[in-house]
Amino acid sequence: MAFLQRLGALFRKGKTVYFPGCTTTAKMPHIAQNYEALLKAVGIPFITLKDTVCCGGFCLDGGYRNDFEKLRQKNMDLFKDQQVTRIITSDPSCYHVFKDHYAIPVDYAPVVLKDIPFARSRTETVAYHDTCFLAHQANPIIEPRQLLEKKGFTVCTMQQACGAGGLLPLNNPALAKRIAARCLKSTPCQKIVTSCPLCYVHLKDSGDKEILELSEVLE
Repeated sequence: MAFLQRLGALFRKGKTVYFPGCTTTAKMPHIAQNYEALLKAVGIPFITLKDTVCCGGFCLDGGYRNDFEKLRQKNMDLFKDQQVTRIITSDPSCYHVFKDHYAIPVDYAPVVLKDIPFARSRTETVAYHDTCFLAHQANPIIEPRQLLEKKGFTVCTMQQACGAGGLLPLNNPALAKRIAARCLKSTPCQKIVTSCPLCYVHLKDSGDKEILELSEVLE
């Protein structure tokens, strides 16, 4: 309980915004609702903003630096207007962009939630799929596993990328599908958990295994 009080106090300094990201907002709004519920359940005060635009990650991936700067500035102006001093995002791509390209503190949602004492209610084995943004750039890869283990899951790790990153599904969808199929084949688990909306959507579209977003098993 003392931990939750300290955590809540941290996020009461200024305004914290929850930023779900473009993919979550457009294709899986229930995931944003899950994270909002989890943050509320642990007493973290936050706001949501309807007028934010894309963090600009897709523009950076495509080499459109000027377009990225326009998006970044629009978001920063909105954050300043709303007195936002901190961001929580559940999208690892957004986390990477905010961390490296925005002058504002950012937290990855599973890291914020990592010390919550969840009840152990699961006994099955799942494969956890790391996203490229976390495994190779931003690096908070331990916390999602800790959350799954607290719920009672036995966690195994998938060793291959799924092909969702780098705009590959847009530029070469056939290759992206082949990579996803190889990724799914590499694990014997029938249930796969990921905390990346891009990986979530891409893997669900590429095979018959059950794909879950992390928040769906933490409810």
